[in-house]
Amino acid sequence: MNGAVLLVDDEPGVTQSLTRLLHRRGYRTHSAHDGVAALRLMQQHDFDVVITDFNMPYMNGVEFLQKVGHKYPRIERVLMSGLSEFSMLRDAVNSARVNTFITKPWDDEDLVRVVTQSLRSAAGREDAQAFRDILDNAREGVVVIDRSGVVTDINEKLCFWLGYEAHELIGVASSTMRSDQQPREAYQALYADVLDRGCWEGELHLRRKDGGSLKTETLIKPFRDGDGCIERIVFYVFPSKFQ
Repeated sequence: MNGAVLLVDDEPGVTQSLTRLLHRRGYRTHSAHDGVAALRLMQQHDFDVVITDFNMPYMNGVEFLQKVGHKYPRIERVLMSGLSEFSMLRDAVNSARVNTFITKPWDDEDLVRVVTQSLRSAAGREDAQAFRDILDNAREGVVVIDRSGVVTDINEKLCFWLGYEAHELIGVASSTMRSDQQPREAYQALYADVLDRGCWEGELHLRRKDGGSLKTETLIKPFRDGDGCIERIVFYVFPSKFQ
């Protein structure tokens, strides 16, 4: 997984060593010798991960990461420092919302694992935000359930049609929205189709909060993870009639 990493340390030997290590693993890097220079670089380039030392001129690593967290909240923030400073830094780490702490001297493989995991976390947040934007701007109602059938997200449009607030449905079983207008067997056949064919499309009745039923034309599509297992199932709902 390639990504852009900003290295901040007032010791040139440290940034040079980290640059060589990360370049060998396919990562792009920039380096700065203090927090002020690093913030200037961040205005000119996009970064996925920032790794900074604690002891630096002008501002220490925690103060720098506090500024990064405020201006660039999606960037993963990694603080690096010596073992002797760990107890002093513990509370500071929380105040700066640091994602990961690395001790000096570092282990190369551990550091690469931290960078790799940080990039995955950053990508996950971007994917989540992109999906959130899709939900909010969709013309249809959208509800997302996990592999166990629990609602993990729902957009405002579908909440309005069903008469719920989002917090009343998120975290509960999707069967809460199951209408008595359709037998249980119909839902079982529906999910079997989703698993076998990779999608389902047809008429689906959803239960409203007031006990009524919303007749819809619905498209259901599963999304799988890298291992091929279903990660989430998305319902795209087009209402046809309130009953």
